Amino acid sequence: MRNAMTRKSTLRKASILIIATLFAGIALADSGFFKTSKHGSAAIGVYRDSDLPRGNCSQCHLEHDNEIPFDFALFAPNDNGLCQSSGCHEFQYQWPPGYYYWPYPGNVPDWYNSGHGSSVNPFPPGTTREVRLCLQCHNPHTSGDSLHGAFPSATSNLEEHGCYSYNGIPGQGCHGNNNANRPIGAVDIYSQLLKPSKHDVTFKTKIHSSDWSPNYPYGRESRATNSGFFSGNNRHVECVDCHNPHKSISGNHIPGENEIGGALLGIWGVEPTNNAGWTTPVIFDVVDFSSMQTAREYQLCFKCHSYFAFGNIPPTGYTDIAREFNPANASYHSIEDTIRTNSYTSPSPINGFRETMESPWDNGRHDQMACSDCHSSETVSDPKGPHGSNQPYILIGSPSAADISFCTKCHKASVYSPPVNPGTQETGSRFDRQTTGEGDASHYYHVVQRHFGCRQCHATRQNPPPATPERTTPYPTQVGSAHGTNTFPGLMNGANISDYSPGSCTPTCHGRENYTAGPE
Repeated sequence: MRNAMTRKSTLRKASILIIATLFAGIALADSGFFKTSKHGSAAIGVYRDSDLPRGNCSQCHLEHDNEIPFDFALFAPNDNGLCQSSGCHEFQYQWPPGYYYWPYPGNVPDWYNSGHGSSVNPFPPGTTREVRLCLQCHNPHTSGDSLHGAFPSATSNLEEHGCYSYNGIPGQGCHGNNNANRPIGAVDIYSQLLKPSKHDVTFKTKIHSSDWSPNYPYGRESRATNSGFFSGNNRHVECVDCHNPHKSISGNHIPGENEIGGALLGIWGVEPTNNAGWTTPVIFDVVDFSSMQTAREYQLCFKCHSYFAFGNIPPTGYTDIAREFNPANASYHSIEDTIRTNSYTSPSPINGFRETMESPWDNGRHDQMACSDCHSSETVSDPKGPHGSNQPYILIGSPSAADISFCTKCHKASVYSPPVNPGTQETGSRFDRQTTGEGDASHYYHVVQRHFGCRQCHATRQNPPPATPERTTPYPTQVGSAHGTNTFPGLMNGANISDYSPGSCTPTCHGRENYTAGPE
């Protein structure tokens, strides 16, 4: 009898030792970050079972000596249902409502309707691990390293590396540049981020939503105007500033409109209260991107590129684009509001029914646009969006004042740079001989014969003007000058323009010229 009791006691001790060893390994796994993680915290950790200590391993791993049917002694199968049950990750978390925002962990319907959550494609290729598994991106025990500590949001890789790295190797992940390793449907973003002009997601680490505590268990982003969260040493950009991996879907915005595409669903932006022309908006309303029909792309950009982010002091090299795109300005590119009526921008009796815009901006679809129409890769086949470009300011073309190729991506070269002298024929522009009555007062004379670039007259405000008034070689231009101006209509804020009104132009290279401008 004593021997039987001894054997039973020995077996129980062995079982306890095995389980203790298992949980000791879990506690020390991933460089020992579990106890400092959100799951393992004694203050805000997992609390599935109120009879057990908060944040204890036994909240997820059953340590009783009865039969445990699931891997790793888990209370449920090791799949998404484990995370999205028992009051853990069923709901989107916001606290306090309206002031701070976290697009995590999302809710179950949003997840399975999202691009990531609906993907059953394997990653890595050749395995049975579907993209939609929570464990593709997250380590429930929390990963970390000696340099950065615990990684935010229990991700397996630090921030952007979760998007384009695999096993610690950049470029090998879902959005990396290894074509053989990318899952079906994923695009190569990593290559864009290697370009000289980019949103540099590697520049700062653990600035975005890193402030988690019992009061802010999922980190926080302030949604207050000029809060300091987006300026100074806190100025940063991460993939999740523009993309919510738990809600976004595939798709870009529709040309000719300024609504967001599916890739921006689940993020937030700000809508300014505009006043007089060239005044800086200082009042903003927060807009949650819960629908592609109600959210606008510029609202996302204004979150970081306006008074909302940095007050009256833009960072070096930046401008307040909310001021530049203000619809009260004399002229602007219409990312926020539709353009003012101008019979020369669309086919009409006034311009001989000539189309002035390239596809997809033709047929009257240029009344609205989005920031990413101009700010994206210079290569058409690359993924859309302002990830990176080989041109300055993440532009699709050269911003040089002497280069017309950037402008003629949208504005027809046959109208504004006709290959042969149109004479008195209508080109579609209000600045041609047919309208003005003078051959020298025409785009053909200035652009083709004199080789002036578009931006020597339009959208290059430079103070002081170039030293040589007729200079056609590239020269510095004012950042943001193509966005909008309250100086003159028609974006006639070029460095070579001293004064302008329709029918009267005073450039820096000759005296005032008066001509027939044609009706509006």
